[in-house]
Amino acid sequence: MDWISLLFIACALAMDAFAVAIVAGLTLEPLTRRRIFRLAFHFGLFQGLMPILGWLAGHAVSDYIAAFDHWIAFGLLCFIGGKMLWEASRNLEEPPNPRDPTTGWTLVMLSI
Repeated sequence: MDWISLLFIACALAMDAFAVAIVAGLTLEPLTRRRIFRLAFHFGLFQGLMPILGWLAGHAVSDYIAAFDHWIAFGLLCFIGGKMLWEASRNLEEPPNPRDPTTGWTLVMLSI
């Protein structure tokens, strides 16, 4: 992979983490230094480790799935797109459950 591709991947990861951090920060009532640190630390840790782990995993299985990897990508994109369309068409009348996005599994899922 060349440096231009790495630069674009890094910018895309940074924009994604920035957007999630802004939304998480807007939902917090008392914005404390501790919450800011937790968000920044976890996002930085996960955004730094995920490309490395993805490269290692891809390098380990690339020989086995090279013949049908495009079908895996197609299936994942269809699943995600279908789930988005299904959730958008549902009529949700109950109010959302407010959670602290800087604790527990919510923080881990936002970081991923």
